Amino acid sequence: MLRLLLVSAVALTLGASAYAQQQTSDPQLMSHAQQLAEKWTHAVNNGDDKMMMSLETPDSVTVNAYGMLTGSAREQKLANVKKMGIKLQTNVTKVEPLQSGNEALAFGTYHVTYENNPTLKSSDGNWMQVLQKEGSEWKIKAMALARMQQPSAASGSSTGTTSK
Repeated sequence: MLRLLLVSAVALTLGASAYAQQQTSDPQLMSHAQQLAEKWTHAVNNGDDKMMMSLETPDSVTVNAYGMLTGSAREQKLANVKKMGIKLQTNVTKVEPLQSGNEALAFGTYHVTYENNPTLKSSDGNWMQVLQKEGSEWKIKAMALARMQQPSAASGSSTGTTSK
């Protein structure tokens, strides 16, 4: 009996995995995610809060190095990064539909440079978006961006500290 349960569990897992692989390779969903990411990147680079708002659901939230941002707080940070001379590049690496069919997870990488930021000149990281379909359009419901840790050069001391 235990053997039958294990075989059944493995079969279900393999079947679910095959189904998930078929779903993640949906070229139309990938295309929507890429177009949305391109528009979002353009809005960030231009500090265009109106475009940004048109790409997001009204209750969207962003989590990044500045904290958890919604509404006017996000608009203020967008204006600040524009002043820093932001140049953002994003790449969509994977999109997975959720069971509802009206939501999906999109994942990717980013590279950012700043012309006028005194503390950070460039950074690389990863991002994740929860996408929600509204009518025929996909919008961003939630987004998280995580900067990758920049390697620090050794300071030469034996205390294990690093220079910045």
